[in-house]
Amino acid sequence: MGIIGYTRWPVEPPELRLCVIGPADFAGDLLAGATQPSGRPVLGGRIGPDGSLGRDCNVIYLGRIGEAERRQVFAQLAGHPVLSISEQDDRCTVGAMFCLQVRGTEVTFQINLDSVARSGVRVSPKVLQLGRRKETPP
Repeated sequence: MGIIGYTRWPVEPPELRLCVIGPADFAGDLLAGATQPSGRPVLGGRIGPDGSLGRDCNVIYLGRIGEAERRQVFAQLAGHPVLSISEQDDRCTVGAMFCLQVRGTEVTFQINLDSVARSGVRVSPKVLQLGRRKETPP
């Protein structure tokens, strides 16, 4: 819930809807629901990559999905203020704002600054400093 708590939407929703797409290794706690320190509830649920993602989700958490499905998801999110986190995109190049990298017991994340800028949500600079920026080709 850490990254979510440091994110602001253009119009703050009374509750956050977190949508998990595809099989995900680390989504159990997210699906259980939670409450942010501000008292705002976070409601988690699994959803397919249909046309309502931008309308129905404030946060998407991508598990293992194919490249075509990934592109479909991010095409649907264009123009919608949605925070996106992926646990399977090591390169962090296609759409996701934050890409988790798990190695043993260590969890780090990469940031796709282009996706952050296009997302419509604001993420605290403190979070942006913690992550590793994706490598850009020379």
